Amino acid sequence: MYINFVKSAKCILPGLLLTLSSHSTASTLDAAKIKDKMDAFLQQVNQTMDIDYATSVAMVEGKKVIYLGNVGFSNIEKRIPATAQTRYYIASVTKPFMALAQTIELEKTKFTLNSSLNTLFPDVKFDKNIPGSKINLQALLNHTSGLDDDIIQLGSFLTGIKHAPNEMLAQLKVNQHAPSGQFEYSNLGYNLLSLFDQQQLDKSWQQLIEQNVIQPLGLSNTTTRVDDLRRQHPDQFALPYLYFSKTPKQPVNIVKQDQTLHAAGGMYSTSSDMATFVINELNLGVVNNQQRLSPSIIALTQQPSVVIEPALHKGDFNREFYTLGWYEGKYKQQTLLHHFGSFDGYRPHVSFMPDKKLGLVILNNENMLNDKLTDIIADYAYSIMLNEEDPLPRITARLQKLAAMATKIRQKILEKEQSYADLPSSLTLNNDAYTGQYYHPLAGSVKVSLADDGQLSVDWGLAHSTSTPYKQADSIRIKFRPSQAQVLQFNLKNNQVENLELEGLIFKKQ
Repeated sequence: MYINFVKSAKCILPGLLLTLSSHSTASTLDAAKIKDKMDAFLQQVNQTMDIDYATSVAMVEGKKVIYLGNVGFSNIEKRIPATAQTRYYIASVTKPFMALAQTIELEKTKFTLNSSLNTLFPDVKFDKNIPGSKINLQALLNHTSGLDDDIIQLGSFLTGIKHAPNEMLAQLKVNQHAPSGQFEYSNLGYNLLSLFDQQQLDKSWQQLIEQNVIQPLGLSNTTTRVDDLRRQHPDQFALPYLYFSKTPKQPVNIVKQDQTLHAAGGMYSTSSDMATFVINELNLGVVNNQQRLSPSIIALTQQPSVVIEPALHKGDFNREFYTLGWYEGKYKQQTLLHHFGSFDGYRPHVSFMPDKKLGLVILNNENMLNDKLTDIIADYAYSIMLNEEDPLPRITARLQKLAAMATKIRQKILEKEQSYADLPSSLTLNNDAYTGQYYHPLAGSVKVSLADDGQLSVDWGLAHSTSTPYKQADSIRIKFRPSQAQVLQFNLKNNQVENLELEGLIFKKQ
């Protein structure tokens, strides 16, 4: 169900703003006791799971950070310990930043949350089935646009190929699973907004976030651009790892670059900076006793704008509404706003309880195991902030259960991967017959070549993968992302390779 009452910061009811800002911010928690408990617990986590991955945690009460703690290594080989200044990729936690920055920027322009898709992109001729006059900017922010695409999202997060924006916009199609007005989470709306910002506001999405959020809040270790910083200060960045890989203590072979950072998942930050961001959210723009951002705009972005029906569940967390950039649901009988992220090697958690004035940040450099483990850390952190009676025995049992389960799952995953490697080739021609360049007018070129072992390797923009056999004739299995596999299908005509099919796109052999 779509709720169309969120229109402008100017129409936030004074009573609502007063309610959001009226909760007591007096400190009631003992920071020293929390430090002792959390430090010991984080050590227990890594010991129980037998891991060296980095985890950085920040806990907030009211206007203060009451805990900053770390465990593990940002670089396992070099044994570089994680700190509150270690930079982690925060993936989709970029969305609350982008939603806030976009809403702030709109106040300076002629555009509003009700501006239609046709108004945002006046030079684009959309598919006739897309209701361009009814889909508005708010729908892009709250995942109710009813749009789908095959190219824009892949170019944004994977290949880095982003050309001919109007032509890419023209290939948008109706989402058959979630029509306009129905919630379905994706990166697409935020990717479209970055194109709007560039075309209509003459600003990049990076500039919007930097000028409207990062700089006013003084987030000095948060960035939307990574290439130069990583070259200059490589040891400041947490390397990405995968527990369920063959080499769990070696970094994965995919690294985010400026070209693959995007408006839906394009930032690196630290637990310390993210704690400041949470303080900003809890206190409607007040940080260090100064009003840094508009309280009405922050209140606006925290209000439900769509009911999620049926409600979703992500691990321990209920998701009943989506605001502008946040999920909302009940957790431990409290209203919790939250957003998580996931990309190979990273699983950030950012959440806060407006009524209790409590917030939590968990950053780490492994995503598959941490999809469960982060929930356990959050369980303990909120349990002690809410003064639950002796939660440690219960949570220790959760940890031990996860450790036993993870070992078994890892073995099954490795066995499955080996089964693909052991398959006989399904290619009906010699391997070199499949090599060459394959072209799609919007998605760019895919290069297929022979690796040193004689198997095929595939490059698509910045994405690279070796291959293993697959059961379908003339197909191979590739993994541009170590945690996800794709099937690449070669299509033959007259015993020659005519094209390949990948991610639903046809690339013609050149």
